[in-house]
Amino acid sequence: MNIRITPASSAISILLHAPHLANGCELDFLAKSKNQTELLLYRLVEYLRLTPDATLGMLFVDWESDSELAGYLHTLNEISHLEPIQNTDSAQNVLSDSLQRLQERSIDQQIDELKSLKQRSAEDNQRLNQLLMQQHSSRSGR
Repeated sequence: MNIRITPASSAISILLHAPHLANGCELDFLAKSKNQTELLLYRLVEYLRLTPDATLGMLFVDWESDSELAGYLHTLNEISHLEPIQNTDSAQNVLSDSLQRLQERSIDQQIDELKSLKQRSAEDNQRLNQLLMQQHSSRSGR
């Protein structure tokens, strides 16, 4: 498997080299992602929050014993070999940008799903309006 550099793989690489940055990550929007790398990022942040002193070796041992998490180890290993960002400030900026892009993509996907419904309830329309406002404020804040 060749790992493409995506916002999710960049964020994972940064967190593997600077796990303390996981505390600032709010990734609930990724919990139901269909993308395996995004799910890996979500699970990694969960793990790093629960075990902040864990090393990469500890993570591999812990995940190896969990049948659900063990499936991520190959991808995690490949991502761990991506070129790390040495400067912590730079890593924080790249991580923030990657998470922002993931959030925007998630909003776009939800908007597309709601727009594709043949019939939308009042609740669907309200959710769509909220998402459209989020999308606008997210992009105008750059």
